[in-house]
This record gives sequence, structure tokens and C-alpha cells, in this order.
Amino acid sequence: MRDCFQVYGLTCGHAANPLAIEPEAVSFGWKARHTLPGRLQKSYRIQVFHNSGKNSPVWDSGVVLSRASYGIPYQGPELLEGGDYQWTVTVEDDQGALAQSRPAFFSIGITRWEGSWLAGANYMAGDTAPLFRKEFSAPGDLVSAKLYLAAVGYAEVTLNGRRVSGRVLEPGWTDFRKTVLYSAYDIFELLRAGENAVGVMMGSGWYSNGNLCYDTASMGGQFLLQLVMVRTNGERITVFSGPHQGWLTTSKGPVRRESVYHGEAYDARMEKPGWDQPGYLPEKKDGWEEPLWAEPPEGRLRPQVMEPIRVRRTLDPVEIYQTGPDEYVFDFGQNLAGWARLKVQGQRGQKIELKFAENVYPDGSIDVTTTRNAQAQDEYILKGRGVEQFEPRFTYHGFRYVRLRGYPGIPGPEALKACLVCSDVAPRGQFSCGSEILNRIHQAVLWTELSNLHSIPTDCPQRDERLGWLNDMTVRAEEAVYNFDMSAFYEKWTDDILDGQGPVTGALPDVAPFFRLGRRPADPVSSSLLVVPWLVYLHTGDKKILAKCYDGMKRWEAYLERVSDQDIVRFSYFGDWAGPVTASDPESGASGSYSAVTPPDFISTWAYYLNCVLLESIARVLGKGEDVSSYHAMRRRILSRFNQKFFHADENQYAAGSQASNVCALLLGMVPSGKSDQVLANLVTDIKDRQGMHLTTGNQCTKYVMDVLTLYGHIDVAFALASQTSYPSWGYMLKNGGTTIWERWERASTGLVTECCSQSHPMNASIDAWFYKYLLGIQPDPSAPGFENILIRPRVPQNLSSASGTLETVRGPVAACWAQSGGQLSLNIEIPFNSTGDVTLETSGFCRIVHNSRIVWQKKDCFPMSQQAITLRVLPGKHSFVCERDI
Repeated sequence: MRDCFQVYGLTCGHAANPLAIEPEAVSFGWKARHTLPGRLQKSYRIQVFHNSGKNSPVWDSGVVLSRASYGIPYQGPELLEGGDYQWTVTVEDDQGALAQSRPAFFSIGITRWEGSWLAGANYMAGDTAPLFRKEFSAPGDLVSAKLYLAAVGYAEVTLNGRRVSGRVLEPGWTDFRKTVLYSAYDIFELLRAGENAVGVMMGSGWYSNGNLCYDTASMGGQFLLQLVMVRTNGERITVFSGPHQGWLTTSKGPVRRESVYHGEAYDARMEKPGWDQPGYLPEKKDGWEEPLWAEPPEGRLRPQVMEPIRVRRTLDPVEIYQTGPDEYVFDFGQNLAGWARLKVQGQRGQKIELKFAENVYPDGSIDVTTTRNAQAQDEYILKGRGVEQFEPRFTYHGFRYVRLRGYPGIPGPEALKACLVCSDVAPRGQFSCGSEILNRIHQAVLWTELSNLHSIPTDCPQRDERLGWLNDMTVRAEEAVYNFDMSAFYEKWTDDILDGQGPVTGALPDVAPFFRLGRRPADPVSSSLLVVPWLVYLHTGDKKILAKCYDGMKRWEAYLERVSDQDIVRFSYFGDWAGPVTASDPESGASGSYSAVTPPDFISTWAYYLNCVLLESIARVLGKGEDVSSYHAMRRRILSRFNQKFFHADENQYAAGSQASNVCALLLGMVPSGKSDQVLANLVTDIKDRQGMHLTTGNQCTKYVMDVLTLYGHIDVAFALASQTSYPSWGYMLKNGGTTIWERWERASTGLVTECCSQSHPMNASIDAWFYKYLLGIQPDPSAPGFENILIRPRVPQNLSSASGTLETVRGPVAACWAQSGGQLSLNIEIPFNSTGDVTLETSGFCRIVHNSRIVWQKKDCFPMSQQAITLRVLPGKHSFVCERDI
């Protein structure tokens, strides 16, 4: 029995085996697979052990009768600072079979740092990347060793000449005045008995990145390091940063210039072989001196639990062509974020330039319009010793094309590789269908989303911006949670939002982390602090993020209520941002990004209502009965005022009747009784007849058009919009060379949009959630979140032959695959262990429905004609459905 029942996929605080986690964040999750169908979890038992060698558990949950398998909080004695623990879970199924997991691990972070912050001595931010080194001794009887590093800026750590991990651009970006992240590394295998050396190379990162400099008087990045070794007898030995601790620094390292926006210059002639190894003799001519004792940043130190940034993938060029006497352009065939890896052999002192761009002009030369004020250029000076390889450490670019100058000879494809660099979030979803254009849109969405995950969800990766805009994330977040495991990433980013919330007013910022760019208060459409935690809760069942953000949610809604004019919120910066130029105000800012067809106070007031709807649901989940009643009453009050102000009963439309206006009201059920059909008819007429099957919506409401059309029975119209290839549409982007989703519906070369024309902008990637939710039909059940129960209701367009995909849930993979042919529709699904599924199938046009060879519905006189669908509850395992059409 054990062989067919396995527990796997253990997580602690959304992460697998975290090396540093706060005690209050310790919670447990697991998955199980069962070869026998129909099995559910009956109980679980968690045991936590200290890695001290003692056999008795620190905490034993006992046998808990529950189907819960994610977000189970630790409820034992206080966990030791810096302590290492292992844990197991034993699961019993509803037939009495038992399965025990293999041990998983977690370590508690540290709050007591023995050292102090260090900075370079002769260093100007962005000019050079200073080197720091220290030698120390290690005994030969170690049982564990960890290195903790906090930094403002980026830091690369080496031990005995080897990097301690494959992480890059570390640690993640925060508002350093509120929060500073530290990383933990297991360095046990890198240590030697006897002499060792630790090296740190610092980059300015986001701490002193030009117009985002947190301290104009700062000396660039600075760091705090603590290395903890534990001997077999339990003795702890620490090595730490601080003055008079044997640390040395120099500003004469090989990185001569570095900036997130502008790129990196590396002079290989200035490399110092062995500088981070024991026995190296620092020479005064190389600038080695004691580092400066630096003022600590204001932010609270917290461990980084979210996924690190890594090089995720490399691409070879698809074309190389010459554009000048000493100039070549590499086309990698795909827009991405990261850098180019250079491989070269040449004379000492020869300089090579790499310039990055998303587009090229008709003559093949690179077009840097979309990088705006970011220079996006790396430089490498050869040392002249055999084959040399270079990739930057403290910058990244958004690009498809690289212009190469100064390369000795004619470069071949081995000269440059493109590296996709982003947060290492695990993939969750897979989708494909019978439409080539939809498959291409899906792939473009994946590249766009990954290219904009860099410890925060950026809006773009190429220009001098790259910020976590809340208005974008309000609609983008659902696409991301279907495609990737965003739980830990979103936990961190909601902390960034809370850090930026006004302490007096409760107003949210436009961007998180919040500093200099963006405004506070945010545009009212910025509902991310509510939408993102709600999505995490639906997809994991973990209430922790709701509880953490709840007060902040309430304060934002209270702010909007206070500044409203009798529940009409009149201020707006963005509204339904960046719609087609044909529906935008050409005289407005940001290249005419403001809607000319949807009033800003309409969108702002609608978002105020959306918040109230979410708060009522969240309060119910958290058991806050008084708040449930309060927000229910508030919602009814706002709705009344909203319809009084914006609904035109004689015309059956909202505001001026734009697609966005009518869609918003339909989505949240705001239309007065008996009027929904007419408002819907106006929406469909506008899309099909007035706009010729095109959208007039911007970043907020495009997502909702697809949802509303589907929910109200117009899947064929939604599919026609999704597969459209003429302007404006997603297909138009791809037809015009796009491999990622654009910021605007127009090409970057269109004069009107040159200020805001990123070619990799995930806000319009929101369509991808529609692929999973409606074409595949996979959704979490709000009444049984975390996929305890799975809602499966595929919508089948007439002109789409098939769709298939999987979603890796917190309980295991759920799969759905359908195809229509020869007068019937076949659907195959798979439900993971410990989940149930509600499968809803349309009955219209069918004469019978068969489930696993058994008729579960057929057209009879006893069935009312109004029955449009049937719903069947299914257990874990594989299920086959065949819907046979009328002949």
C-alpha cells in the first residue's frame, strides 16, 4: 500500500527547506499522490525535530482529523534563533492507509547580529563595485555552517574563490527605510579546515540607482555579514563584518561602472586573481585599506524567503548581421530580460561594447526608443589571456537585439548568448489549444511575466522605470498565479505595499517599493492590496496573508470613503489607462494614455465599490462578523449612489456607454434588476458592430471584457476578440513582430506612443487567466479554497477545436483536456488526491452526457427546458465525459 501512496512537495512558509525564516511565518504544507482513485485525506500528523540529535520531537501535532494540507501553523514551543529543524508529516487516507514524508528542513533566521555595516572607503556610487575580503580559520569538526548577508544594493559573495550560490541581483529590492532583506547560504561544503577567505563584491543596485537613490549623500551599497559555524560539541564560532575585524576593501576592482538602468563596464585588466582566497597578499598599490563603518539603514532586517533571482535560461542568436565596419547585431528571436554572455579572445586592452534594444529600424540598426533614458550598455575590456567570458553582475536589460562593437574578427553564434534573468518562481500552469494565435499569445505572456519578475513585479524591464505599479497588478496578478507559484513572491510584495502606506491617512502608494516615483495617494484603481492577498488565499487556502493585510485594506478603503463626494470618488491619475489611441485623449500625458471614452470618476468609484465587495468577503473568511455587516451596508450605499450618478436607464448604459463602463457594472452585478440583458446587448453591439470586433479598453478593463462576455454567455465573441489579428488586438502585436505583450496596442514606431511604448508590459497579459479559467474551465472554489474543491466548467467556442492544460495546485496537479469533433464533445479531467471537483457541463445542444461510460444526463420531457447545465461532484482520479449532440 505504501508504494501507491506518497507524500511529497513539503513547504514551510511557501518555500521548500528555507534557510532563514521568521518564527511567526513557520507554517507547513504538503502534497500526496495516490494510485488508487477516489481517496481523500482523513488526518495528518506533523512532527518537528531539532537538528541537535535529540530524538524527541520539539512539537508533535498529534493526529488531526482534517483535509487541510497547506498553511498549517506551527503551534509548539518557541523556536530557537538560528536553529535548524527538520519535520515530517504522516497522512492517513479515508481507507486507513498511511504514508509518511521524507524529512524536510527549515532554519530560523537571526535577529542578533554581532557585527556592523561596512561600506567602501574610496567609492562613489555607480562608479565602481568595491571588493571586500577577510580571512578566518575554521576547525575541522564542523557539523554546519551558514552565512547571512544583508545588503542595501546588490552583493555577490564568494568563499575561497567560489560563489556561494547561483543567485544573482541579490538581495531583493525593498524600501530600505522600512525593510532590509538578508540572505542565508549553506556554506558547509565550501569551508576548509584551517584558513579560509570570504569575499564580497558590492553593487549599488536600487539603493543608489540614479533617480531612485535613497540617500544622495550615501557611498553606494553597503553590507552586514555574519558567518556562523557549529562544531560537533555544539560550540558556535562566528565571523562578522565590522571595523578592526580584519576586513580590507578596494575600489580598484574590475567593475568600473555599474547601474541597473545604464549597464556595467568591466575591465578584466583590473582583476585581482586570488583576492577572495586565503593566502592572498593585498598590495597597497591595488588600493587595499580598511573599509568604513557605515550607518545602518533604517529598515528592519528580515530574511528573504521569496525565490531568488537566477539565470533561468540561455538563448542562441537566430541571426547575426553586420550594420557597420565594426558593428554587428545579434537577433535572439525573443524579447526577454537579462543580459548577454560574451565569449571572446583578443588583445589586451581591446574594448567591446554591447548595446541592448527591443527593436530595430528597417535598415537593421538597433532602435533604442523604448529604453528611453536608460543607456542599456555593457562594456568589456580584455585582459588578453586566452578565451575570456563576461556577463554582468549588477545590471539587467530588456532586449531582443544586441549591437556588438569592437569584437576581434567576425563574431559567430558562440560569441553571445542571451540569458533570461528573473525571480526563480516555479511554473504552475500549462496551456495549449487548437488556435495557433492563442498559443502564441500564451507563450508571449509567459515571456512577458518572467521578464518582469525581479524581486518585485515590474511594469517593464528595459527603460528607466521598472517599478511595481499597483494599478497594473490589480489586473495582472491573476494571470501570474495561474502560470507560476507566486505565493512567497506576493507575500513579500504585499509587505512592500504596506511599507509604503501612509501612516496617518492610510493612503496607498502608486508603486511598491515606494520612493520618489509614483504618488501617494495612489490612483483609486490600485486595488492590489486586496486583490493579490485574495488570490493567494483562493489558490492556497492560507488565511495568513489576509490577516496580515486586513488592517491596511481597511485603511485604504476608509481613505477613499473620506475623500469621496457622497461616495463618488472624483480623483484619478490613470483610470482605464493606455487604451487604443482611437479611444484615448491625444492631448493627455504619457503619450496620450488617458481614456477619452471612460470617465475617470466612474473607474475610481467602481474600484471603491470593488474594494468593498472584497472586504466583505475577506471579513467573512477572517470571522469578523461586525465588519461583514458594515461592509455589506457600505456596499449597498455605494451601489445606490453609483447607479444614481452613472446609469442611464433610458439608454441602458453606464456613463457614455463605453465598453469599460458597461463591463465594470456587469462584472460586479451592479446593474439594476431587469436591465442586465439590455446593458449586455449594448456592450456586444459596440464590440461587434461599432468597433468591428475590437476593444476600446485600457489596462484595467480589458481583462473584465473577456470575463463578462464569457460569464454572460458570449464565449464566441470573447474568442473572436482573443484571436483577432487586426488593430487593436493581441494578435496585432504578434503579427507585427512582438514576442512579448506590449504596453500599448500600437507599435513602438507609432509617433503618438513613443514615450510609453514598452514592448514587454504584463498589464495586457491579463488575458492569460481567461485561458485557464474559462477555456480550460479550472477555478478554485471560494467556499473550499486551496483547491480542496475544484470548479471545472470549460466554455467551448464554436470555432475552437480543442484545449488542454494542467495546473499544479497546492494539492497536486489538476488536468483538463477537451476536444469537439463529429457532433460530440469529449472532456478528460484529472483530480489530485485530497481534492474533489464540481464539473459543470453545458446541456444546450446535447442529447446525452456520459461520465466514465455511464449516462448521467439525457434529454427527456421530465427535464425543464430552462436547464442549461448540469454539475457533478467527482472524487480524485481520472474522469472521462462525452457530450453527444442532437442529430
